[in-house]
Amino acid sequence: MVYFDGTKWQLCTEKIRYTEEKVEKVKYVTSEGRDWWLDLARRWDGLEIIEFIPVTPTPEQLERYNDILVLNLPDGWGGTLSDYVELGTYEDDDQMILQPALDAKTVRGLTAQVQALTVIAQKQVDDLELSQEEREQVGKFIELKPEKPGIGEVGKG
Repeated sequence: MVYFDGTKWQLCTEKIRYTEEKVEKVKYVTSEGRDWWLDLARRWDGLEIIEFIPVTPTPEQLERYNDILVLNLPDGWGGTLSDYVELGTYEDDDQMILQPALDAKTVRGLTAQVQALTVIAQKQVDDLELSQEEREQVGKFIELKPEKPGIGEVGKG
């Protein structure tokens, strides 16, 4: 699902479905490009192109793709990174290489949970019949303040 273009990892935009010696196969079109496949089919009788299939990554695949970009891994990791981006899976031996990407996914999940809980807490406070002063006091307990510069504030909506 991803390939290295010489400078960074790219998402494949299409797959090819073809027969090779009468066996049907489907592969991602990577750095070789569509023209390479068309040329190969013209020169080799044993290969017949059935169709090119557009690839639209899911939101989860796009998140995992963005996570791998920060790893700055060189060419040679295509199989591992493709499996992770496409399926979210990886071999145990590859966990150390992918750990920064896995950590980013965990942080996103925790941030979403905190935001959801904050909204729920604020809704519960809004449903209470409190004076303005009481609301402000309760609001101080709900609001989370960042402890480090550069970390966004999650709080009252």
